[in-house]
Amino acid sequence: MVSPEQILQQGTAATRVTAGQVALVDSTISARLATLHAGLGLAGLQMYRNGWSVDRAYAGLGDSFSLGGAAGDGSFSPFGVWVNGNYHFGDVDSTVDQKGFQFKNFGFTAGADYRFTDGFVAGLAFTYARTNANFDRSAGGTDSDAYTGSMYGSFYLTEEFHIDAVGSFGGIDYETTRNIGYALPGFETVNTEAAANPGGTQYSFSIGGGYDYSVGGLTLAPYARTEYIGLDVDTYRERQGNGWGMRFDEQHVQSLISTVGGQISYALGLPWGVLTPQLRGEWHHQFKDDKRTIGASFLGDPSAQQFSVVTQGPDRDYYTFGAEISGVFSHGVAAFLAYDLLLGYRDIDSHGFTLGTRIEF
Repeated sequence: MVSPEQILQQGTAATRVTAGQVALVDSTISARLATLHAGLGLAGLQMYRNGWSVDRAYAGLGDSFSLGGAAGDGSFSPFGVWVNGNYHFGDVDSTVDQKGFQFKNFGFTAGADYRFTDGFVAGLAFTYARTNANFDRSAGGTDSDAYTGSMYGSFYLTEEFHIDAVGSFGGIDYETTRNIGYALPGFETVNTEAAANPGGTQYSFSIGGGYDYSVGGLTLAPYARTEYIGLDVDTYRERQGNGWGMRFDEQHVQSLISTVGGQISYALGLPWGVLTPQLRGEWHHQFKDDKRTIGASFLGDPSAQQFSVVTQGPDRDYYTFGAEISGVFSHGVAAFLAYDLLLGYRDIDSHGFTLGTRIEF
């Protein structure tokens, strides 16, 4: 077992697993914008009497809508801060081209935004994500720490139609371990390990729009967006390996995804706040992320003869499903819990939980 299929994990995590570092950043902020539109949840609480939120999200709740204190008197701050904690887990099956692995990802995103006008909100966010991947058949693992800064905004062209944009840039520190083992009859059995600490750069941009249609406490929100993701992994050399350590060329991973989806939510007015259950579904189409060829050579080979490691092609179409319960309470405080599931992607199983809160100042 000396072939380096483990190297393919870096690109797979970035563009195909919903727990990937880049996808985690954009999905978290996109979810924040989606619930901001409904006036509840992740941000929730853009409850502006003279804007587009309370009138749509809470109209029809009548006397049951009572948050009390500052949260119910029509005086709402344009500035808010929020923080989310994320945990994702799942597995990628082994194939002819790729070594399978089990993964878990945990981290947080913290942000702040400001309502400049009744129809324009913009903010900044920072994300830290830690990913652990363990390969099948004890073939080693890859750990990574990602640090990403983001800018995001939402602009309402009308009270119902909005445009969102998110831009992110950051770096990733990898720690890779590749277990190498083989046995030849009559010769010594080899069991060794090659390790490395490559670095990478990640960046992404997404733009989309949606329409929010409300009847009483019920809100229907169809939307669509396009997202570009890029990942560059530096050239690196492994340490140790008993002659089987390798040098790998730079990797450049690109992903261009279109998403069409919809969200349905219902605001329940209670004496102590407002609860909003939400369901959403999305169809994704991948235009890029094609098979890639990664150059490699054995460090123990005096001629440094190069060969290629070929990645597996993507699934062009797949789906995600999400469910969320969010609450708005007095004094501009909100909290939410969300679950997300990846569906229809060959050889990948992924689940995610997000817990967050927001406070207005």
